[in-house]
Amino acid sequence: MNSRKLFHSIGEIEDRFIDEASPKEKTQPARRRFSVIRAAVAAAVILVMAVPVTASAIETFQYNAAVTYLTSLGIEAGDLSDYSRREIIDTVKTYDAGESNALIENLLREKDKIPVTDTMAQVTSEQVSELTPDMTYKDIIEVLGNTVDVGSGIYILQYEVDGAYTINIPLADDNARLGVTGDKLLEAKKSVTVLQTDYPEYHTAGELVESSDLVFTGTVRNIEYQMIDIRTDKEPDENTGCADDEGTPYTLYTIDVDKVYKGSIESSTIIVRRAGGSFGNDEYIVENASEITKGKKYLFVTEIFKDAWPCLLNADQSSYDMDAPQTVTDGEEKEITLADILRLF
Repeated sequence: MNSRKLFHSIGEIEDRFIDEASPKEKTQPARRRFSVIRAAVAAAVILVMAVPVTASAIETFQYNAAVTYLTSLGIEAGDLSDYSRREIIDTVKTYDAGESNALIENLLREKDKIPVTDTMAQVTSEQVSELTPDMTYKDIIEVLGNTVDVGSGIYILQYEVDGAYTINIPLADDNARLGVTGDKLLEAKKSVTVLQTDYPEYHTAGELVESSDLVFTGTVRNIEYQMIDIRTDKEPDENTGCADDEGTPYTLYTIDVDKVYKGSIESSTIIVRRAGGSFGNDEYIVENASEITKGKKYLFVTEIFKDAWPCLLNADQSSYDMDAPQTVTDGEEKEITLADILRLF
């Protein structure tokens, strides 16, 4: 008997049957004829439990059958922890009867969600060539694996191909089709240069804030890229070591200021820079750089320079998503979190 039929059978056990099956009622048994299925289920419950049949025992058996049925749909048992036993049982009864059910539909949607990652996946050109025009977001993830999404309002999946360049795969929504072959995507390849940075690392929030000139929160309004020559006396850029006459690649973040914790800002907007950026088919990246997305609110920890835009103190400890505070779990190396910084003010 499959899980659906099992639950359907168990669900037919009514309260009056429970009363009739309990020991105190056995002296006056009800004169009824039970179906073979009901009798079999009652016998199974009594044998398995080895105790008098109670409403609690029946509910436990029904709940286990309901969980078995839901997991057969691909729903993880752990996803049911937010619901009571009675909710799970009643939900499956409704769904088993052919009626739509919001709880199950929500669980199925959660099951199909693609996990988010901040790490760009590495793939081969052969893998990319397997992509076809009719593939959706989920299809691409299944072929190439999960990767960083740099889009704002739409999906833009970024992959590093053959360890040499990146490709961007834009999709309007979950159901949008790729529209081109993988080979076409490879024609739009980008070269990738990893910038050799010499940013300082900080071990505590106090050390981080003490080293900064300006700490504030704000929403990223715009992101653009510029080659900036900030060398002094023709010396290499002190952070990246770049000495090219054309300057150093930087990403410029235009930010609407919300609250200033340290230092001062004369305008309601400010531009903050960080090494790296995208220039045509050339991509410059700093390893382990934190993600900063247009339209999102962050806490920024920066250093101020004369005749230059403020710069983030380093690549990975100077911006904190206000909507998703960093946390540290047991067993992980201690990291500086948003809460650690805010406690200093």
